[in-house]
Amino acid sequence: MVWILKRLIQIPVILGFAAISFASIKVEGVFEATMPCSVFQSFRQDTNPGDIKVIPRQQYTVYARNKTNGEWLQIIVPEASPSLRWVNLSCGQSDLSSLIQLKGSNHQCQTKGQYDSYLLAVSWQHGFCQHATGVASKPECTAINQQQLSIYNLTLHGLWPTRQSCGIHYGYCEPDKKMDLTPSTISTLAPWMPNFYYQTEFGAYQWKKHGSCQYREDDDYFLLATSLVRQVDTSLIGRYIKQHVGKQMSTAQFKQVLTDNFGLHAVKRIQLSCINKRYLQEIRLSLGKDFEQHGTLVGKLISGPALPSFAGNCAPTIEVEN
Repeated sequence: MVWILKRLIQIPVILGFAAISFASIKVEGVFEATMPCSVFQSFRQDTNPGDIKVIPRQQYTVYARNKTNGEWLQIIVPEASPSLRWVNLSCGQSDLSSLIQLKGSNHQCQTKGQYDSYLLAVSWQHGFCQHATGVASKPECTAINQQQLSIYNLTLHGLWPTRQSCGIHYGYCEPDKKMDLTPSTISTLAPWMPNFYYQTEFGAYQWKKHGSCQYREDDDYFLLATSLVRQVDTSLIGRYIKQHVGKQMSTAQFKQVLTDNFGLHAVKRIQLSCINKRYLQEIRLSLGKDFEQHGTLVGKLISGPALPSFAGNCAPTIEVEN
């Protein structure tokens, strides 16, 4: 039976004008872009008809993976022709299940309370709003770019419970659980997650995918996340970034400054994210499951697992947009 299933998975499937290769694995799931990466008809040949890119914070249906634990996902990009395109896993987050995996009984990656750490993602709003594609649909970016809204603090992208054995796939534990924040929470949250000035859709998505995997109620979850962003913003991380607004910044020098003050062990839990490798858009911090036991930011960082690299996808010299 397993042999038959494996053979079925490798049968090419046609969608639009593109086909899955014989080496591909059919998977089901969702990919959410965090960077405006190119999407390829063939990633081996770097072919990208129409020069199409994924739009950060937009979700795409996943159709295949290039191989088991492969680095490329085949997603459906409606505006592209052909619509099946390959995107690198590093360009976003995904929640996947292969046809073989669906037979198994390991549901820990979608089970509430099975996380072993957190990832806190904080944004530099100007970098994102000025350079990410698809920002026209985000009212806070329209207001910032038209100088109708002034945001010069780090903002909240999300507080994500994670499970190391699941990679980036831990989430959607209770996808039907609704977010119902009090007006007081929304008022407190909006300066730190400015989409809440205009709508609640982005927050509801964060709650559905990430917040539902931990035990706090929605108000408590977002207020905790807000307090964390405020702590990062007032720390050396936030101060150093704001000292370089409108300027270029060396990622190596930034790392050294933080290492001199936080220690290397803590800095290994910090990672930058840039658009086009040049414009700072996000800082990610790895925190332990019980980070609340630690009052200092350094203590919270030390409690978490290490991240792959400090610079992430950023070039040696980056810009902090004004």
